[in-house]
Amino acid sequence: VSRNAFTCSGSRLTVARDLLANNGSIFVQIGDENVHRVRALMDDVFGEDNFLAEIKFRTTSNRTAEFLPLVCDSLVVFARNRQYAKFRRLFLHKTYASVSEDSYGCIELPDQTWRRLTRDEKSNPGDTESKGRLFGLGDLTSSHEYIRDDFVDQRGKRFTPKRRYWSTSLLGLKRLDRASRMCDVNGTLRYRRYFYDTPVYPLANVWMDTGVVLEPLLATKSTTATRRQAPGYLPPSICHQGQYRKQQGQGR
Repeated sequence: VSRNAFTCSGSRLTVARDLLANNGSIFVQIGDENVHRVRALMDDVFGEDNFLAEIKFRTTSNRTAEFLPLVCDSLVVFARNRQYAKFRRLFLHKTYASVSEDSYGCIELPDQTWRRLTRDEKSNPGDTESKGRLFGLGDLTSSHEYIRDDFVDQRGKRFTPKRRYWSTSLLGLKRLDRASRMCDVNGTLRYRRYFYDTPVYPLANVWMDTGVVLEPLLATKSTTATRRQAPGYLPPSICHQGQYRKQQGQGR
């Protein structure tokens, strides 16, 4: 990419910045070949502190390449002023595809004991849950300075945060213990996050479901029909928190 091209892009970004409201943000789509250059340019125009995210999304087809095929593009997101930026969190409906070693890799059996999922069970989590409740192990410690006192559970076993700090108060730990929400993992206290605690999870910055192209006429008809049937309705696969509650009949 020539120096003149980036000089021109910098001028356009400067104009875009000046046109944005104080709570506005800008999304710039760019390929992997130049994303580092655009990021540096936007750092200069908008300020490093106003960087919000770099979103990776799958493109419509694989590109030919001498080495690894590049199948994703980037959306570089900056705020005009991070302190005032508008943001509405989006959520995806949770499915069994969310089950993995680092998410929901354990099962609580009817006798209240627990174990980790086997490889076969991770491949069929829907069948696995008929045996018990799926859950993940969450951290109960933090690097932020807070409380380091020993905690004694209902069985009389003593736990320490080791070289870290508890992420909640001792009273909070006692409440978790009474609710059977804690696990002893080789002497380390962990928190149980059950699969069905929440029906959704936050949309992150990697979008792998964007590489599908609909026939334009069909897409237009489908979109029009959907809007007529349910004005303001968001597809069930993606919604923001308030809209999800409203569509589930929980909102006012």
